[in-house]
Amino acid sequence: MDGVSVAKIAKKMELKNFIEDIDLKEKRILLSDVNRPALQLSGYFEYFDPSRVEIIGMVENAYLQKKTDEERKDIYDQFLSYDIPCVIFCRGFDPDAMFLETAKRNGVPVLGTIFFPQTAHGGRIYGGTD
Repeated sequence: MDGVSVAKIAKKMELKNFIEDIDLKEKRILLSDVNRPALQLSGYFEYFDPSRVEIIGMVENAYLQKKTDEERKDIYDQFLSYDIPCVIFCRGFDPDAMFLETAKRNGVPVLGTIFFPQTAHGGRIYGGTD
């Protein structure tokens, strides 16, 4: 089978699996490209390639936090209806329960970083790239 399993990437990168019910060995990553889905989260899906790993970083997370529950539900329903190999939450961000429920219903694995560097006073270090 082509590509690499999501399970192998999750193990290699030490990513947390937020939805244990989805078998990561069954999901395949066929492209080495990734996507930051800011445009898709705002509703623009023209030219969207769902075969890429989707990365949720600071910008995407901040955008979603400013939305109402109803707006997030619509965004999640549309975004996670695609056959995405997996969504990775970076920078120590955790997906909300609604995101996880929608991803599980659609069979989209959701992963996240286990560790995020802290400053000496306990705050997160921002800057650089996701």
